[in-house]
Amino acid sequence: MTLLSEAGRWAGDSLRRLLGQAPGDFDDGRVALLVCPIDHDLGCAALSARPTFGDGWVGWSDFGGQTDYEPFEPDTPLAADVRFERAAYEALLDDLLRKYAPS
Repeated sequence: MTLLSEAGRWAGDSLRRLLGQAPGDFDDGRVALLVCPIDHDLGCAALSARPTFGDGWVGWSDFGGQTDYEPFEPDTPLAADVRFERAAYEALLDDLLRKYAPS
């Protein structure tokens, strides 16, 4: 389950992390993409990635399972790195932020 499935604080916090406006979910700066559907607990393991922001692009890399009580230990990569055109990425996530976590 993504944190976007819950309106309010979790959705807003998650979107701000994906936009680089807030620290990651984990101490190493990684961001949770999928979390436990029962209680949203990062201790149950989450699919996480490392966001990177460049001129004109945003990337997600180093996908893997992670908990909040142990350091990330990459094993077999779960997916190739992905890049998004930054203006479109930010426009979409800003729209979602207004919808799910209006100020």
